[in-house]
Amino acid sequence: MRLPSALLILSLVVLSLPNLSGCGGARRPGGTGGLPAGELAPPLYAVGWINGEPLPEAERAGKVTVLIAWAYWCGPCFDEAPALVAAYDRFKDRGVQFVGLTSEGSDALDKSKEFLKAAGITWPNGYGALEPLRALRAEAIPAVWVVNKQGRIVWTFDSPGDYVDAIEQALAAPDSPPETAASPAPSDAASPATSK
Repeated sequence: MRLPSALLILSLVVLSLPNLSGCGGARRPGGTGGLPAGELAPPLYAVGWINGEPLPEAERAGKVTVLIAWAYWCGPCFDEAPALVAAYDRFKDRGVQFVGLTSEGSDALDKSKEFLKAAGITWPNGYGALEPLRALRAEAIPAVWVVNKQGRIVWTFDSPGDYVDAIEQALAAPDSPPETAASPAPSDAASPATSK
């Protein structure tokens, strides 16, 4: 086999595996949606916050929450942003909390802020959020989890339907006491810091 042919084949194989970069499209093969529906959502930690801090865990209890994993360099994350912004605009006055999380640290803060501004995202976004992203099993981004009033995940990209329908169903469900995930504070992330 000649070298150019081998490089062409290798290039085609690499291009056919979008999750190698960690950035898969919103509609991707099953099993890449992260922590599945039915599991308790983990506590949220970040090194710092952009667009203000989310409500504290105690105040978020009893509310529907939408968690979004993203990164500034992820094209599919930017492509998913208009639908997420539309969902936020539809549900923000109904008490639904949106919280973004990125593993990018303070060294990429300017790029992360530029991404959020260009995408029109105004809800709180934690950077350096390694522990919650690990707990959410965010292996491909973008990833979205809808969390019900009891703190359980009710929808991921592996679930049927879409997140707008899942948010509506979670809002319509009867209230009952919230559940909490027992989890120690992460060792590599500080408690929420003041917004930059």
